[in-house]
Amino acid sequence: MIVQGIYNLDILIDNLSLFKAPDTVFIKGDIYEAIMNPVPTCSLELIIPLSWFDNRTIADGTLITFEFKSEILNLNERCYFRVFNIEEVQLSQKNATVKLNGVLDFYKGYTPGNDINMYGNSSDVFQKIASI
Repeated sequence: MIVQGIYNLDILIDNLSLFKAPDTVFIKGDIYEAIMNPVPTCSLELIIPLSWFDNRTIADGTLITFEFKSEILNLNERCYFRVFNIEEVQLSQKNATVKLNGVLDFYKGYTPGNDINMYGNSSDVFQKIASI
């Protein structure tokens, strides 16, 4: 999508371009950051064909990528977010209107928790930590 004749914007969910996905309609997208809330967040509103969900899901932790390119400004940037809230889903016969929110993706923020879990009762866990 060309923005203001300068920027080429692409938005990907789970590595699928919203603008190249057949029958997907982009309604609105925002990226927020403020002094009172310094962690960047994003929101998207889309109309997605139900067949889109045959190959992927949108759930907590799903990757959202904003790609900004501009030859005029010599710009090639990506911003990564992760879904943290699905605000609304409205279903029709062939489509789903989805409003979702994302939070900035950061190093090791979305690793699988079960890889480092300790198993056993709490006294066993504390004993294991104390022996390290």
